[in-house]
Amino acid sequence: RGVTALCVDERGEHVVSGGGDGLVRPWCLSIACDAERCRGPRDAFAPLYDDWSDHTLPVVGIVLQGGRCWSVSSDRTLCGRELYGGRKVFQASLAGAPSCLALDALDSFALVGTAEGPILRVDLDAWAHALTKREEPSLNIATYDGHSQKVVGVVASNETQFVSASQDGT
Repeated sequence: RGVTALCVDERGEHVVSGGGDGLVRPWCLSIACDAERCRGPRDAFAPLYDDWSDHTLPVVGIVLQGGRCWSVSSDRTLCGRELYGGRKVFQASLAGAPSCLALDALDSFALVGTAEGPILRVDLDAWAHALTKREEPSLNIATYDGHSQKVVGVVASNETQFVSASQDGT
């Protein structure tokens, strides 16, 4: 199956692809862009680490930020992994079918646009804070209703505001 999502990290060193098979693959950009290797056989370059198989359906959004890779899938899951080494740091089930993904600048929350129209705001700070206190983390998800059709893009403008676009024209 083909690539369904793609993202480059802030430093331009890594690219991560998500596929229709649900796999997330991190790549070293300098190796992936090496003309000699790209002219060779298909297996001349390989992903930076093993594929991450956190999802069972196509990946619809990827964000690389703060040394972490965040992905959402049609299987209604949001996953976070350390880019270096691939250790899973977060996984949650979502109420809606994701269509896009964004994080705020401080990695405090994830914004997940859905195919149904609502936007889900997943509080990553509260979850991480519970872990540091060795408590069972609870998932705090707020739902913002404002669209009646698929959300095609969402961007966090600051800690309290975000901008979104939908197929409903708003």
